[in-house]
Amino acid sequence: MKVSRLAALLLLALGCGPVVAPEDEQDAGPADAGAPDLCARPDAPEFCADAGPPPPPSTCSAGRPDGRCTPLLEDCSCEDCSPTARCRLQCINDDQCDPLIGEDCSCQDCDGKVEACAPPSVGCKDNGVCSPLEDDCTCADCRQEPACLRCTTNGYCAAYLEGCGCADCEKTPACAPL
Repeated sequence: MKVSRLAALLLLALGCGPVVAPEDEQDAGPADAGAPDLCARPDAPEFCADAGPPPPPSTCSAGRPDGRCTPLLEDCSCEDCSPTARCRLQCINDDQCDPLIGEDCSCQDCDGKVEACAPPSVGCKDNGVCSPLEDDCTCADCRQEPACLRCTTNGYCAAYLEGCGCADCEKTPACAPL
């Protein structure tokens, strides 16, 4: 059986076993005869170079790093998260955010509980509906929402997460009586 040069390239590209030498160089013979492998020759073509195993799939959101660790979507094997305290095992869950020991916003004690790690404010869209995309917890539309009554008393009002019923937020301008 003769194998054309094009067939040999297709076999290699599709991962279908060894590429045999072009028909003008050899007669492959029966399949069990052990046809010479084109890539085993000293003058093997460049496409025979072993590129190694394919890289593992990315665990980053959107399939690639974006420079920001999103803990709910990305694990420590994502380049965005690997330098965080959570991934370096520097978090001590003791209800104290302590940057002096290496804790950062990736730690449970810091995330959303200190000013530096608070989610950004989205403001208020007064339309009678509390929406996490359009309203902070300190907005009039969200004052009775159970999710906005989860308070972390630490001297800082995280307006997006804590509502006017929280001690840290009740005296802020956003929580003034209506």
